[in-house]
Amino acid sequence: LSEKLLQRGDYLVNAVASCGVCHAAASSALVSSRGTVALAGGAVLEDQFGEVVAPNITPDAKTGIGNWSISEVMRAIRSSIDKDGNALSLDSHKEYRWMSDEDAKAIAVYLLAQKPVSSPLERRSLNFFQKNRLGVSSRYSEVEGYVPALARTETAGYGRYLARNVAQCSVCHGSGDMKSKTAGINFEGGDLPKWSKEAFMDYLSGRGSEAKVASQRGCPVSAYRKMQPEDQKAIALYLTKMQ
Repeated sequence: LSEKLLQRGDYLVNAVASCGVCHAAASSALVSSRGTVALAGGAVLEDQFGEVVAPNITPDAKTGIGNWSISEVMRAIRSSIDKDGNALSLDSHKEYRWMSDEDAKAIAVYLLAQKPVSSPLERRSLNFFQKNRLGVSSRYSEVEGYVPALARTETAGYGRYLARNVAQCSVCHGSGDMKSKTAGINFEGGDLPKWSKEAFMDYLSGRGSEAKVASQRGCPVSAYRKMQPEDQKAIALYLTKMQ
């Protein structure tokens, strides 16, 4: 597999998608020489069914994804279905559904190339009533066909893709089922700060008082500051258009 694909996966996992927000909570001491944290899972999140523990997504054969194929990891990311066909937390994955094939594959390749970490975690099991009370079972379906990649340009359209389908900003700043909302900023309702493009770029770069406050509230500014300036600009353009 190409080095270019690994580099893209590294960038998406550790910057734009900030996977460590959920998947590194129980492994904060496992820091590599590059400053990245092992994604051995452990964060306790809440969705419409209650508490759910983020799983170990290192390639450990027994407790992680070591026996998974690239396509199985891609399916888990975008369709919330694991290797054995079991449902994952749809609420925490829903915006990934329209992540491009290219980016989903890059993330899968990167994850499977990392050092395995043994981290046994309890899996949640939903009963028949829980799965069907809101018609949830029918919502789990694989992405059919090919999802093309957008041109990586400094445009609001590409910024929308990054913000929604990779960074998943609406999971916290939206009206979905994840119970980790950030007050005052709602992607769904257009309730965004009346900032300039430059102010949003400062925020994503970790500069200014707003970024410090956001970091304290759980927004992964420390990851977003690793984003390429052109991607920060694209997101900033999208956010200004939503005002």
